[in-house]
Amino acid sequence: MKTYVAFLRGINVGGHKSVKMSELKIAMEALGFTKVRTVLASGNVIFDAAKEAGLAAKIEAQLEKSFGMTIGVLVRPMEALRALVAEGEGIAAANAAVATRLYVTFLPEEPWQVFNVITVEAGRATVDLMADLEKKYGKKITTRNWNTLGKILRA
Repeated sequence: MKTYVAFLRGINVGGHKSVKMSELKIAMEALGFTKVRTVLASGNVIFDAAKEAGLAAKIEAQLEKSFGMTIGVLVRPMEALRALVAEGEGIAAANAAVATRLYVTFLPEEPWQVFNVITVEAGRATVDLMADLEKKYGKKITTRNWNTLGKILRA
């Protein structure tokens, strides 16, 4: 068994695609995954499974069945997430100003993820960043802020 993190795209954001974490945990356990736990309500699920191949598609099908909606999923091995956070520590430290935020966007294919540093400005929201990223990488991406990744590693 290996530990993975599933990142669900666009749930519980702005009242759209509402999913209760307790119900999400049940849906994941129905797939035979063990040690299932959710982190925050933004669609982060840690679980153990035997193999990685096809996990995202399997989870997406289960979510459609359980919740009646299409929810995009990207899966990463926990060990890859740990390496990503180690790699990004220098970026986070270099951009630690009060008015900046570090995000990681997960992609469905190589390069697998990109780091995004934004400067917080009046009149410009994080959703603007998401729209810009979707134009560049397509709609099968999902983004998490740096603090969320830390919470996932500590869960």
